Amino acid sequence: SCSFKNSPALADIACQAAFLEMMVMINGLYRWKADEVISVAEKQHNESVDQMISFINKNISDHLTIPMIAEHCFLSEAYSSRLFKAETGTTINKYITARRISIAKAKLAEGSSVGQACEESGFQDYTNFVRMFHRAVGVTPKHYSKYYAGQ
Repeated sequence: SCSFKNSPALADIACQAAFLEMMVMINGLYRWKADEVISVAEKQHNESVDQMISFINKNISDHLTIPMIAEHCFLSEAYSSRLFKAETGTTINKYITARRISIAKAKLAEGSSVGQACEESGFQDYTNFVRMFHRAVGVTPKHYSKYYAGQ
């Protein structure tokens, strides 16, 4: 539900975020089903991207770099970046940030402090975390946390 008692602006932001997360999930399901009819060469590309995503998700709370991800997948930095962008429509760094923001939102909704959410979601710098969270969600982590604490 996208109902915020005292803030229509927060309701709009929350609905937008929920819609975007749902679209990402639907896109993933579509890609999963479409894999059945994709050629062998394209399937190898998908497997490389799947390997990158798996590595990122397993190490999301650590410091991640494109060279580190590329090395893990035995690809060059430039090729892994191009491949990831072509397959997902986003860059590796944007994916990492979006994934970390999602984790931080979940932690804040569970009652974690802003500092704990920052640390547990893999952000290395508190100030950068607050700035990136505000940019992505539309409210500061503290305001986001207060909303969920009141429910």
